[in-house]
Amino acid sequence: MNRLLLFSLLILGAFGCAGPRFQQPVTTRFAREDVRKLETPNLDVYYVANQKENAYRLVAKLERCLKPLQAHARSKSTRAKPVVYLTTAVLNNAYVISAALGLFEHMVLGASVNAEQIMFLGVPVAHMEAMACHEAVHYVHLQQTDGLWSAVNTVAGNIWSPNSVLDNWFSEGLATWYEATFAEGLGRPNSPMWRGWYRSFLQHRGGRISAGDLLGARDVPNGPYLAGSYFVDFLARKYGEEKLWELIDVQGHSIFSPFGVTLRFSKVYGKTIEGLLEEYNQELAETFHPRTRPAEQRVLEASLGNEARIAVSPADGAVAIIRSDLDAPATLRIRERSGAVRFERTLMPVLPGRRWIVAGPSGVSGMTFTADGRWLFFVSADYSELGDFTARLWKVDARTGEVVQVWDGLEGVGGAVHPDGSSYVYVEVKGDTSNLVKMDLATGVRTSLTGFTGTESLATPAYSPTGDRISFSRWTGRSFDLFVRGPDGALEQVTSDGRFNFGARWVDERRLVFMREHEELSQVHLLDLENRHIQRLSDAPWIALDPSPVDGSRVLLLNREGLSWSLDEIALPTSTPPPPPPTASGPGGIHAAVLSLVLGATGAPPSDTTPEVEVLSDEPYWPLDGLFRPTMHLPLLGLWNTQAPDGSVRWNRLVGMARLQGADRLGIHNYLAQFTFDSENTRTNLSLSYGNYQLAPWYLDVSGGRITDGRLLDWTARIAASRTWWNSIDMQLAGEFLDRTLEATESESFRHVRLAGPRLSVGYTAVDSTMYVNRRGLILSLSGAAFPSQVSTEGLFDLRGAMTVYLPLPLLRRDELELTVAARAMPGSSQEILQLGGFSRGMSLYNIGAAPPQTPRDIFLPSGAAFVEQLRGYEDFPLFVNHAAVGGVRYRLPLIIDQGWASLAYILPSVHFRELDLEGFAQAALAVDNAGRHWHRVAGGAAFFRLNVGGYFPVSLYYQFAHRFDDGLKPLHTFGLSFD
Repeated sequence: MNRLLLFSLLILGAFGCAGPRFQQPVTTRFAREDVRKLETPNLDVYYVANQKENAYRLVAKLERCLKPLQAHARSKSTRAKPVVYLTTAVLNNAYVISAALGLFEHMVLGASVNAEQIMFLGVPVAHMEAMACHEAVHYVHLQQTDGLWSAVNTVAGNIWSPNSVLDNWFSEGLATWYEATFAEGLGRPNSPMWRGWYRSFLQHRGGRISAGDLLGARDVPNGPYLAGSYFVDFLARKYGEEKLWELIDVQGHSIFSPFGVTLRFSKVYGKTIEGLLEEYNQELAETFHPRTRPAEQRVLEASLGNEARIAVSPADGAVAIIRSDLDAPATLRIRERSGAVRFERTLMPVLPGRRWIVAGPSGVSGMTFTADGRWLFFVSADYSELGDFTARLWKVDARTGEVVQVWDGLEGVGGAVHPDGSSYVYVEVKGDTSNLVKMDLATGVRTSLTGFTGTESLATPAYSPTGDRISFSRWTGRSFDLFVRGPDGALEQVTSDGRFNFGARWVDERRLVFMREHEELSQVHLLDLENRHIQRLSDAPWIALDPSPVDGSRVLLLNREGLSWSLDEIALPTSTPPPPPPTASGPGGIHAAVLSLVLGATGAPPSDTTPEVEVLSDEPYWPLDGLFRPTMHLPLLGLWNTQAPDGSVRWNRLVGMARLQGADRLGIHNYLAQFTFDSENTRTNLSLSYGNYQLAPWYLDVSGGRITDGRLLDWTARIAASRTWWNSIDMQLAGEFLDRTLEATESESFRHVRLAGPRLSVGYTAVDSTMYVNRRGLILSLSGAAFPSQVSTEGLFDLRGAMTVYLPLPLLRRDELELTVAARAMPGSSQEILQLGGFSRGMSLYNIGAAPPQTPRDIFLPSGAAFVEQLRGYEDFPLFVNHAAVGGVRYRLPLIIDQGWASLAYILPSVHFRELDLEGFAQAALAVDNAGRHWHRVAGGAAFFRLNVGGYFPVSLYYQFAHRFDDGLKPLHTFGLSFD
């Protein structure tokens, strides 16, 4: 009981603070914009006032998802109304935070996305209800807390949610599986790309999935989502949907929720997770049938990587390829018609002053050449200054790979460059409405080409060879259909069956090639605009992507094979087969003709934006909303035992903590107050902190505390302002006050030290990584603090600079070379207060060859004044110096395992063995102390066995050998545990 109490104190002291509730771009937009609170009988929604119609439409759809989910929940205990934040920040994601560790449960939704790949997976660019309903599953799932933890949360605030520790394969698989049930056509399970991904992966695995695939094997795209959704589908089909909610209910009542999860599956299903997985694999053995590429589909390049996009030059047949792989960062390559490589360049810059931050195939859309093949254009999703996503248009010299120009702020996804290079048409997304917009490349003037209103999702516009017409895809209720905008602005619908008609490119003025669903998979099709005849051209095993015509005789495409893409080629037919008999509602029939007349030149269909929402209130946001309702109000009290001189045990030691934590609903004001005490050592500690985001993106943090330990008294105070730019530059400006006093005794004199002054730190991070290693990168950091004698007991400075460089190596495809240098100086100090080495990575469990214990140094510094610099291999032997410069090299070779067990010994959580990292390192430090300059050199190696426990707790077991060349130290062998 006492150990549990102590563990609780440590955990709760470590988690939860008066820090920002949301990511910087989310809070910044809430702080800058006019926010309103919409209350319905079922939801509390915070949204930006100019997004009212969008918010109401989304709320109406979200409520339709929530009601059946809440009806499935077995527990009928009263739950708090879901709290939803609709942000204008482009996150290309959405998430739910569980009610635990002082946070209340809430959902964050972006108003739109700007990554075309998300549309491939059943989430149209402006139809955010697909993401909203996915998150609704998480919300209802996480709310199912009953029994002991429900009582604890009622008394103390939001402490724990037992369902938050179910493995991701179940929670994300469940939510992904449900996506397909809320609206026709929406959601990943309805996407032919998603199906093809899964079946291609399954064929690569020999028709079986393993626990490692469920737990996050890194070669599986969206592993817990992909494999998890199909495994959940199996459980629902064989055992019934209600069993899923029975399991959630059993988990919600559990006390030791991270443990015994597979036993709860056994209680509900009669089999452990491993047993159920074996049942699923038996079904796959009977139902899954491998497919092979047909003979007429020719391979031009066998492996482009696990992510790729292509475009073909109409002038010379050159192919632009943007690709990345598990072991290769994103590159742009242009391949000649002959197969020769014209050039290949990395896409991510790492030096300061870069014009873009990230780029890669998953964020690319609208890649096209000008008619003469001279220029390549595409749109890339990239980080904005605030840290959310924006869209940038690139103009690339197709001869050299030089990025000639970048246009910012497109607010949408890409399309196509005009054949003559004068303009670029793209999909502009405003809230939940998208439209075609033409940007004049010379002047930057943007002109709307359509006038859609309401919830509208458009995609993949493309110019005809003459530039007079534009094809594009539009979500029409159950999937995408093709439209053509004529020279007069009139819109004509050319398919009307909603079979994922996507990514059209013009063969000539009469014909289009495009992706279209056939037998649940994406295949290349040909459409003749004159007679509306559609002909399937490909029979790719699983996915055909980016069909691109060449010379009117061939089509290049990306073919999914296993876990990567290949570049393939198929023939275009020399003649079009006769059309089938016309039908009243088929392509080219009355339906399309009438729609064309209705749309006319404006492109605006009739739009009913009347919200289907029962409104209890809709008012401007009150800045103090929820501020005085703490999310954690924790009293924790317990007895501890002490041992008397006669050996008897007395329960006379009182240990406890009181904690108050809260924030207003937008996270603008955040506070934390904590008081702890221990009667044995007369320790009473008080800490207070307050965070304010009114000057967002700057975050202001004020904190202070009082710590006592017998005769020792520490006072601390700090005020800091911090922010980031482009997710790569961070800055913090702070003022610090640290004061320590030791009362005098008969044998010891009174002592006092105070440090007060400003501190500034700046950091820059740019690393080009693969799934496993850092290939290229630069990390810089500078910091300085001044403690002037006018306000400190001793005037001194703390100055530090550091640089880390990652360099690619030519021999192996999966290794990492890291070079580091750091320098730190403490001018003005009268004593050696800079500690070099002396602390372990994670937790040192056992040492061989450790240095004998040193006489403790009498360095009297206030709590929080830690002047420490790492020196690897000197974990057991701290050095105290005035100044130090440390340089080092580290080589890492990861050996990937990616295997796991759904549980260990039935009781322990799941374990995913990620990799075994082998390292070699060398470091040298030149330190200056009062006796002069000294070298401290070390070299050695290490092995890290990295695993993930329970799907949420990454740890490493490690062994390290270090040979010390100086200081008369023996070689050091360390066995330890680190937390990644």
